[in-house]
Amino acid sequence: LMLEGTGTVEPADGADHRPNAYESLAWRELHALLAREIARLPEREAVIVRQHYENGVSFTHIAQLLGLSKGRVSQLHASALGRLRARIGHAR
Repeated sequence: LMLEGTGTVEPADGADHRPNAYESLAWRELHALLAREIARLPEREAVIVRQHYENGVSFTHIAQLLGLSKGRVSQLHASALGRLRARIGHAR
């Protein structure tokens, strides 16, 4: 139920679903690792990942910004995700 005037929501089951300290720390560490690994990507791949995930820019718009085809942006995106999965998988 919405608490009147506070903007907070009470879960229907009454349980506290906020992350605990460990979960919050793990999330921050993963986020930092991901940011470091994105910085290590080839420049175009890093730009595509940042624009798409951080700024919500579509592949069509990214293609226009970079002067590439949408298909090429999709290929570079897939390559970036493959690199990130491989690196983060080994780092964890």
